[in-house]
Amino acid sequence: MTTRMLRSIALRLLGLAVGLAASALVMLATGNDVVGFIEAIGAGFGANLDSTLRWFAPLLLAGVAGVIAFRDGAFNLGLDGQIYLGAAASSVVALGIGRELHPVVGIALCIAAAIVAGAAVAGVCALLRLLFGTPEVITTLVMNPLCAIVVTLLVTGPLAPRGDAGNTESSEVIPEQLWLPSLAPHSLATVAVALALAVVAIVAVYYRFTVWGLESRLFGAAPSFSFYAGVPNVRVFLRAMLVSGGIAGLVGATEVLGVQHRLAKGFNPGLGFDGIAVALVGGLSVVALVGVAFLFALLRQAGEVSQITLGIPSELVDVMIALIILTTSAHVVIRWSGRRRIGRHPRPPALSPPTPLQTETEEAVAP
Repeated sequence: MTTRMLRSIALRLLGLAVGLAASALVMLATGNDVVGFIEAIGAGFGANLDSTLRWFAPLLLAGVAGVIAFRDGAFNLGLDGQIYLGAAASSVVALGIGRELHPVVGIALCIAAAIVAGAAVAGVCALLRLLFGTPEVITTLVMNPLCAIVVTLLVTGPLAPRGDAGNTESSEVIPEQLWLPSLAPHSLATVAVALALAVVAIVAVYYRFTVWGLESRLFGAAPSFSFYAGVPNVRVFLRAMLVSGGIAGLVGATEVLGVQHRLAKGFNPGLGFDGIAVALVGGLSVVALVGVAFLFALLRQAGEVSQITLGIPSELVDVMIALIILTTSAHVVIRWSGRRRIGRHPRPPALSPPTPLQTETEEAVAP
């Protein structure tokens, strides 16, 4: 491990400590019980470990989706929408043909449908960027409410329960044989935890030991250099968006099959943006994601417990996450600003090289 990496890790840990301290000051200033909240966090390692692991799995998967997008030079801010559509596709398969299938086959089909649906949403945004130059930052954000509307239409229409339960804004209960197995009896933590850790391991091997991973790292670090070095930038960008969207769709499947057991209108409490936060706080490191996701899961479960027992508003957890993002990324912003001040002036736009994605796309579609 190089000195630069050690310095970056130390600065992020320092930023994390500052963010937690600032969060404690906010709690004190708003008249909330700081000691009680700290005890609730501690319970997340013991009595409430089940709840911590329940949040750990989706946060880790969403963090992986964010890391893949950002490390590969794709700004996928539509993870929430992809989670919504992944959950919708999984529910449609489960309630449509799931009862007639063997449980293992049914679960596999539900998960596959969720991955394909999430990848399709991200793929549409990627194609809009490649063909028309529309920034994926905008299109992925626009997709979030559109995908949420699709869920609403499904649970109030074709998937709505029959009879008196038809106005609950949630679907029928998914057949029990398609539920993800729990880690313990009556536990909210399911095999999604093991699945998330397996995905992390696969992605780590992908970046470290494969040619595609090397292409992704080059494109994410320096698109112009990778383009002139012969890296297929269009393919790398499209692959990053598809994989990122597919993993986000997987989050939706694990929520529906593992925890909710039905498709509900507001089942997603912002896991997509929390995943982006996990990715950023972890410095886009696949290994660091595990620790950061566990920390955020601790905060989530502590927020739930504290809201019931101490009357602490759940929005306070969002404030804490925002402060942690600011403090852990402050050193990056400061270093970037310093380089801008002492660096050379950039070339005029007219003299800049063509955007690699635009150039390669034009060559691909040329007659």
